[in-house]
Amino acid sequence: MNGAGATWLGEAFGAAGKVQTVPAGELLFRLGDVPAALYLVLEGEARARRFSPDGAEILMQRSRAGELFAEAGLVAPRYSCEAFCPLITTILRIPLAEVRARIANDGEFALRFAQFQAVAMRRQCARYERLRLKRAADRVLHYLNCELTGPAGATLALDIPLAEWADDLGLEPETLYRTLAELEKKGLIQREPRGRRIRIAGAAAACGG
Repeated sequence: MNGAGATWLGEAFGAAGKVQTVPAGELLFRLGDVPAALYLVLEGEARARRFSPDGAEILMQRSRAGELFAEAGLVAPRYSCEAFCPLITTILRIPLAEVRARIANDGEFALRFAQFQAVAMRRQCARYERLRLKRAADRVLHYLNCELTGPAGATLALDIPLAEWADDLGLEPETLYRTLAELEKKGLIQREPRGRRIRIAGAAAACGG
């Protein structure tokens, strides 16, 4: 997902949406709060979490730039989790009443919103599917295939630091660096000198394509 979502949604709601900068670690909402807004991440990251009875943190949703967050608020009477930003994050806060009104009264908007959500859901599912893979190499190749949007063998330009990518893959940074080197040595990927652009040799066009 890219900034296209931020552009069209921002234009759709204009002055009704409020841009807000959230400090690292600050909560967006708490468990049990009544939903009042839909969030679009413009820069940074937002996460939703629950805690198990033994205190373990369970990640429910993770949204980055260009992605919506806490969409469940459109139908849930209260939040069943809490949300926070792990780093300084800029969000567009859109009143739920405005979103519901546009969906109910603007068919073109409703269709585009549904399409946007379908793409987002597919990407979230791919993330969870990826974490179920045991081998680091499988997680890396799965990510690259799912994030490619061009023809087979297209080059993927990473828009996040490698350390953040490692966290997204559920790997230690050292494991990711080592895995990339091994995949390159086997001829499965090709990297530019600084490693921020990666090409999969003979890759499928896209995840699920």
